[in-house]
Amino acid sequence: MDPRPLSTTAKSQRTPKDILTDLLLEFVQALVHEFLFLAKVYPPDSFEQRVLYDVPLHMNRYPALTEYIRSMLAGCRAWLHAGELEKLCIVVLSAHGRTVETLVVETKWAMATAPPRGGGDAATRTGATLSTSTLEERSPGLPLVKIEEALRAALVALVAVPRPADKPTCPPSSFRILAHTTESSVTPDTSIAASSVQNSWVLADPFWYDNTTDNVDNEEEEEEDGGSKHGGGKQLLPLKSVRANELPFTLQLYLEEPTA
Repeated sequence: MDPRPLSTTAKSQRTPKDILTDLLLEFVQALVHEFLFLAKVYPPDSFEQRVLYDVPLHMNRYPALTEYIRSMLAGCRAWLHAGELEKLCIVVLSAHGRTVETLVVETKWAMATAPPRGGGDAATRTGATLSTSTLEERSPGLPLVKIEEALRAALVALVAVPRPADKPTCPPSSFRILAHTTESSVTPDTSIAASSVQNSWVLADPFWYDNTTDNVDNEEEEEEDGGSKHGGGKQLLPLKSVRANELPFTLQLYLEEPTA
């Protein structure tokens, strides 16, 4: 996918856990772009076809958008590496701010995952899209074939989701990326990116937790809906569950849609 690095650690300093973290971030980056394509948030001709793990995918070619996605994922790398990232939500919104659809990615390190070897710091950053050959040279003990198979299956699961053309929904207009973390509520980390302050993680307003909308837009949408509001329930569509003794992580991938 995007060949630019998600972090800046020298190759010689990477640990197996660093490499796995980068693999998962590269995977999530591919998921975000493909989900935006499938949800029709942007015109189809704004995407170009790419391949990851032999799966044909779509990547948006708008520089500002690709930089936003890349920088936001790089900003949550420390949480993922430390096991503090509970889930990442890509929320598609209507023009009035209502949630249309949400892609949820949950990942955890397996209990058997070894701590970084070679005395590496758990918060070490790394930094490039890695090829299989590079991984084999750096970490011959990683189950690379199993990891690639698992991530490939998850990508295929997203691509294969049926999307009826007559599905009643609000037209998608924009999206947000929300990270649910287990960091301390006393000293929350805002994960400010020095090179891109505008693309930094900050605490979300509480209304996002309940998939409610911005009060500024509610009144206008109520008028269009004849005064009615959508219910607050969610419908979950499981896509892929990755869990195996040989893998150093678990992965849950599913869609959330508001019930009518």
